[in-house]
Amino acid sequence: YGEIAYHQSIRKGKDYPKVIPFVRYENYDTHFAVAESVEKNPAYHREIITAGMGFQITPGTIVKADFQWLTTEADRRPGQLLNVGFGYWF
Repeated sequence: YGEIAYHQSIRKGKDYPKVIPFVRYENYDTHFAVAESVEKNPAYHREIITAGMGFQITPGTIVKADFQWLTTEADRRPGQLLNVGFGYWF
C-alpha cells in the first residue's frame, strides 16, 4: 500500500493544533495462495482508496475522519465507508 500525508500547523509559530490531510491506496488479496482443495474467492482481492483528515490537538491527542471507496474482484462497484475516530497516546 502507499500513503501520502502533509502536516500543517494551524497557528503561525505554534506546533499545535495541526491538520493532517492524507490519501491511502491499498491493494491486497488474502486468498492469494490457498490449498488446492480450496476454491479461490475473488471477493478477497480488495482495492481500497482512502481520503481523510486528522486534527492533532496536542502531541498525544488526535481526531480523525476518513472516507473509503472499496472494490473487490467479485464486485467492481465501489462500496463506501465513513470512519471517525479519536486517539490518545499516554
